[in-house]
Amino acid sequence: MDKNTVFAKLASRTPLFDIMPMVARKRIMGTESEYGVQNTLLGDNPIIAYDRLPAMLQNGGEVYEDRGHVEYASPETANIVAAVAYYEAGKVICHRERYSPELYCNNNDWYDNTFGAHENYFTCAQRAVWPRLIPFLIARTVLCGAGWVNEKSRFEISQRAHTICQAQHPDTTTNRPVLNLRPESLARVKGFDRLHLICGDATMSEVSTFLRLGTTSCILEMLELNALPEITYNETYAPADIKMISNREWHLRGVTSGPRSVLALLALYLERAIELFSHRDEVTDALLIIWEDTLHKLESDHQKLWRRLDWATKLFLLNTFDAVVNDSTGDWARAQDMAYHSLNPKEGLYYYLAQQGEMERIVSDELIVHAMYEPPSDTRAYARGKTVQLLEERGGERVLCANSWDHLSIIDVAASGYNRVIRTPNPRRYLSIPMPDPRETYTHLVEKVRKELS
Repeated sequence: MDKNTVFAKLASRTPLFDIMPMVARKRIMGTESEYGVQNTLLGDNPIIAYDRLPAMLQNGGEVYEDRGHVEYASPETANIVAAVAYYEAGKVICHRERYSPELYCNNNDWYDNTFGAHENYFTCAQRAVWPRLIPFLIARTVLCGAGWVNEKSRFEISQRAHTICQAQHPDTTTNRPVLNLRPESLARVKGFDRLHLICGDATMSEVSTFLRLGTTSCILEMLELNALPEITYNETYAPADIKMISNREWHLRGVTSGPRSVLALLALYLERAIELFSHRDEVTDALLIIWEDTLHKLESDHQKLWRRLDWATKLFLLNTFDAVVNDSTGDWARAQDMAYHSLNPKEGLYYYLAQQGEMERIVSDELIVHAMYEPPSDTRAYARGKTVQLLEERGGERVLCANSWDHLSIIDVAASGYNRVIRTPNPRRYLSIPMPDPRETYTHLVEKVRKELS
């Protein structure tokens, strides 16, 4: 895909992709979205359809309740376009199923509560070298921040940055790090591990999501190839640096060797990515083109990115209406901030902009619908999703066990007295088959399940 094609489609708000593309190299990845929910009138209890959760999905993903939020875990995907499609599918599924009367794809409220937008990458890079990712993970905030009007009515470009208090740590709730080290692979493949990131924002813009997942995938591949630019970084500055970037001070004090300017650092990473990956496939080419164009616009005038990046879109709209709205308390701005992230297509501000043809697109509506009902055809999510479909066709007497990520575990509902609400302990498993490798489709297991159910 050449520059003219990419720019023409972005300018006309035409999706870059309307079918799942083929890529030269698989990158197994997935996302976890903790959606904000409506609370009771007293505000003390979340309103969640506990009786229908957890739910394994036909697309190979899962929806469940986690710490008072509705969480959607996407199926494993093998490229960034598929990852965007299945990320978007989760929003539609959870709204359609009304797991809560109101759902928001964001990271904060104004009562000191925060919720995550997690990313998972299957990598052969050893944990000892993961810290080399930290400067990039901080700098990428300018590409994929969701924007936030904070409790003091100040605008920040990231919703998640103010919660980060460590450079690296295994915790995900109290000592939130840039680089998470929690050992939970969900795969059993020698020489591979799961990189689990919790430092990113919950993006509404498809291009923001594409940049968030795509640039990180590129940088991770450079790390695997031992081809990252040589950047030396003092990790003690990490929490302060990511907060400074969110407050629009775009330099990294922790860099002791290499560019301190955020844009110069990202340009250095981009230059290396072009050297290594240019013309590999149309997905990578589209990513590199948008990455480069976004950096140029950030350097010259970020207002040109208001249809592409979430934070730039929010800031443009707030500045546009500031002259005509009397908002001395900041309540109006915070209300618009919340509305931007609503998953209700009839009420959400982002969806209104998209429906008016104002937002740049990566995937077509048809591709999102496909991702709602069909699993990826090139990862182990295929076997999981197809198994869910088979079980639902047979009336639900048996169901796929929650958290069936690295195995297919089918529960006999009647024989177990299975109750998803109270999480029946040790339910009777009708069938349990391991699926250790997320790169495999396990098509033969689907046929085995079909025969067992016949």
